Amino acid sequence: MSNKHTVVMVHVPTGSEEAFFKVYEEFVNALRTKSEKPPRKLMEMYFSPPPDEDRYQLEQRGVESLKVLLRIAQGEARHARYIACFLAGLYNGDLFAFNLNDLRWLDESLYAHVIAVLHMDCRLRKQDVPHYFDNGEVLWATMVARWGIKDVLTHRSPPRKG
Repeated sequence: MSNKHTVVMVHVPTGSEEAFFKVYEEFVNALRTKSEKPPRKLMEMYFSPPPDEDRYQLEQRGVESLKVLLRIAQGEARHARYIACFLAGLYNGDLFAFNLNDLRWLDESLYAHVIAVLHMDCRLRKQDVPHYFDNGEVLWATMVARWGIKDVLTHRSPPRKG
C-alpha cells in the first residue's frame, strides 16, 4: 500500500449506508478537484445538531456522566487528578491544556463517561459544562485549585483559598 493512503474502518448505522456513500463520494471528489472547502454534506453532518429526539437522550447521558466525573474529580480516587484536568480543559482549553495521553490511564468505565461528556458538549454546545450544576463556576474553581492545575498563560497554579 502506498504511503499516500490510510485504511479507515467506519461503523455506519444500519439503513444509513447509501447516505454515507454519497457523503464519502462527495468527499473523494472534493479531494480529486483539490477543493479548499470541505464537502458541504460532510460539514452539515459534523456540525449540525442532532434531531430533537436524540438531543434529549444525548444530554441525559452526558449530564449523568458529567456528574460522575465531577464526583470523581472531587474525591481521592487514583484517577481523580486526570478527570479534574479533563474537566478543566473542557471548560477552558485555552487556559487549562489537557494532555490527551492522560486518557490512557482511565479504566473503561471512566473513559466511557469522558466520551459521553465530550459527545454532549460537542454536539449540543448548549452551555459550558460547569453551568450544568448549581454554583458550577465555584465547583470548577475549587477543583482547579485543589489539584493545582496550572494556567497555561501564566504557568502558575491558582491561589489556594482557606
